Amino acid sequence: MNGEKLNLYVENIVPGVVLLTAVLAVWKVDLRAITDNDVLLGTIFVASSYMVGAMGNILAYLLLNYVSQNTIRPLMLRFFTPRGLESLESLTKESINRRYSEVIDVGLSCGNARIEGEVEKRRQTGRILRSTLSPAWLALIVILRNECWPAWEILLVCIGYYVALLLLYGFAEVIVFKEGLRGERVR
Repeated sequence: MNGEKLNLYVENIVPGVVLLTAVLAVWKVDLRAITDNDVLLGTIFVASSYMVGAMGNILAYLLLNYVSQNTIRPLMLRFFTPRGLESLESLTKESINRRYSEVIDVGLSCGNARIEGEVEKRRQTGRILRSTLSPAWLALIVILRNECWPAWEILLVCIGYYVALLLLYGFAEVIVFKEGLRGERVR
């Protein structure tokens, strides 16, 4: 199995297992009807986890990547990219996003395996951050509901987690951009 297929599998299955477990706990699903058949139960659990994880990742992609490229990415790139590496001050949000994509493409195809691997590894960090959004929200909801927190406080905690994750995601994009710039210099 090559690394890319393994990453896709782990990227979906891990958040899916957490999400499915939390959903089953919230809905108080009685699994006694199928617990006699371990193979069937395991197959259903893995398949369901994978599908739920994929849906959670798509939702997280929409909520993090789309929001990031329209808000935090341009700000973070302007603030954290040294002027000697790249001047982004006068560029529009659209130009910065286009430049970000160009730099990543160059970093992934610069011909230097070490730099290409670093760019891919840094991109994986963003994927991992993204894959925590849905499971963490659901885990927070389950835990805080069990502690009898009011709904508005749970909502504030979930929004706070989202904002913190969005900032981390934006900074991860800055690191990917810097690695991509190294690839551009090599090319």
